[in-house]
This record gives sequence, structure tokens and C-alpha cells, in this order.
Amino acid sequence: MPQTRRLLMLCAYPPDAAATRFRVCGYVDALRAAGIEPDVRPFISDAYFAEMYRPRHLARKAAELLGFGLAKLPLLRDAGRYDAVFVQREAALVGPPVLERWLTQVRGLPLIYDLDDAVWLEPAPVAGTLRARFPRLVGAVRAAAKGDTLLALATEVIAGSQQLASHARRFCSRTTVLPTVV
Repeated sequence: MPQTRRLLMLCAYPPDAAATRFRVCGYVDALRAAGIEPDVRPFISDAYFAEMYRPRHLARKAAELLGFGLAKLPLLRDAGRYDAVFVQREAALVGPPVLERWLTQVRGLPLIYDLDDAVWLEPAPVAGTLRARFPRLVGAVRAAAKGDTLLALATEVIAGSQQLASHARRFCSRTTVLPTVV
């Protein structure tokens, strides 16, 4: 009997977010049926996601983001339990792709990168949010070039459209188009 393979699935948002629900959680049963045990690890919690774009408690939200990042540190130690890592858009909402680099370059895990949005473009700020109030600080912390770095680290890219795939192929030739199915 073949040994079950383990797949670490990192995503920025919890299952309440459409991207995670459709591009990560939607494949969990199929992966299990194929002998792959997925371990889905969103960066932020459902509660944080529900409050994220509300323009209040900005200091608390910033502190919580730091806490979410620190909570991922055990993955650096436990990476050997996995056969590959799947990243949907990004593993963390802020900062450079430190975790992704560690998992691929230090631990040697193949990276499957799921790209469902033009992450290399900066979004417009929403009034009252950290991005609107402190655009330079957030721009520096956000690390807009992270998407291209992840594309270059990837062993395989799954792109949500032909346009995204065209951009991805500049960094990773093994790119497949898989539109989001609702």
C-alpha cells in the first residue's frame, strides 16, 4: 500500500474568504481521495478576516498580524513532515516570503503556487484602513514584489486565467491554467 503524502497548504485568508474556499478547501476531498493528506494553514483567523477592513482598532490589528506571523514559526521546525507545499497567493499578508523561501530553499520542498489574482499590482487603499492612513509604511511592509518572487521559487504554478498564466510563465515554465469554479 502506498504511503500517504502530506501537503502543507498555506493561504493568507481563512475559509470564509472566497479564494481560500474555492482554490484551497474545494480540493481537500479530492486530494484525500488521491492519497494526499492536506494540512490547510491560513495566516489569519476567521474573526480577524471579519474585522479586517473595518476602520477601527488599527493598533490592535497590527499587533494581531504580528502574532499570526509568530504563530507560523513552528512550521519552520515541522517542515520535514511534508512532501510539498502549496501556497495560495501568499503565506502571509505582510512582509517578504520568508516562510516560503525557508520551505523551498532550506528544506527543499517543491512549491506549488496558486495564483488567482494579479498580485504584482498594488490595490487601491480602502478608506480608514492601515493602507489608507499609512500608505508608505504599508507599502514597505506589504512587499509587492512577493508574488514574482514566489513565481520564481515555484516548481509548478496554477493560474486562474490565461492572463495570469502569461505573467507566471515569465518566471516558471510549468504553469497550468485552472480557472476558479464556483
